[in-house]
Amino acid sequence: MNLDDLFLEVDKDLTIDDSELDREALRNPYLYGKYLKFHCQSRAEYKNAEEEYKKMYLDKHQYYMGKAEPEVYKEKPFDLKVLKSDVSMYLEADEDLSIKRKTVEYSKTKVDYLEKTLKAIQDRSWSIKHAIDWRKFLEGAN
Repeated sequence: MNLDDLFLEVDKDLTIDDSELDREALRNPYLYGKYLKFHCQSRAEYKNAEEEYKKMYLDKHQYYMGKAEPEVYKEKPFDLKVLKSDVSMYLEADEDLSIKRKTVEYSKTKVDYLEKTLKAIQDRSWSIKHAIDWRKFLEGAN
């Protein structure tokens, strides 16, 4: 699920129907479980993307330092001698690494959003409770 789909799903799920507060209160455990599963899946995707980035970073570092396997240079020649102090500049500008870095950042953003969603679901319980208490007050019940 991409972020846009997730945003729509969360907006739909976290909307409280104030005409059925009891039903909404009972939905909270279901919603928490649903988004906890999303969070676990997204966290695994994030960790996987992070590991792929680290591996690619090492491969690219060896490539730019001239220490990669000879087959690598046959596929993608690189005839420059790069100073050790300049390797970071090449790594930052590398297109493949940039794509992986964006994937890691996207996954991290999704995990962060889901953590905030789980917190919002917990807070939703308080909102429902306060709405019920307010209705009791307005009706004169203690």
